[in-house]
Amino acid sequence: MARFRALVIAISIGLTSFLALSPAAPAGAQYPPTEGDLIVDKTVVVPGGTIDVEGGGFGAGVVVAVSLECPDGETQLGTFTTDENGNFKGQVRIPENQRPGSCILRARGQGANLAPRTLSARITVRAADAARRTPRTGLEIPPWVMFGVALIMAGGLALVFTKGRRSHA
Repeated sequence: MARFRALVIAISIGLTSFLALSPAAPAGAQYPPTEGDLIVDKTVVVPGGTIDVEGGGFGAGVVVAVSLECPDGETQLGTFTTDENGNFKGQVRIPENQRPGSCILRARGQGANLAPRTLSARITVRAADAARRTPRTGLEIPPWVMFGVALIMAGGLALVFTKGRRSHA
């Protein structure tokens, strides 16, 4: 039994040493990631509207192309040049003829690790007239129906109060 216990301890120490001394992946292979989130100031926009976009993790001085991918195709919206830290910030305009629906904004460029880098954000393009309308909630009851309900309630209250007086007298 003592030999078995010594064997288990020896194997455990050997595996732990092996795992501790095995080389890790190079830092450049892990960071920055090749994909990420594009920062946007709004996620719902109308055709012709603008969206502020912001991103990072690109190389310094890299041109980043921003496009809109929708079910009916892809549209280039603009390009931005990154600063010395690999970040960019700007504004893009959604085309006037863009059909309503769910789309993806994508920013593509060369990452700080020289690999292609893509940032994405999901947005919804709403029809211009739908964005201006205030949604209606509740029931639309004609005024004459409300007046009738008020009269019935008043009559019911009158019956309750007059019946209460008769039973006490």
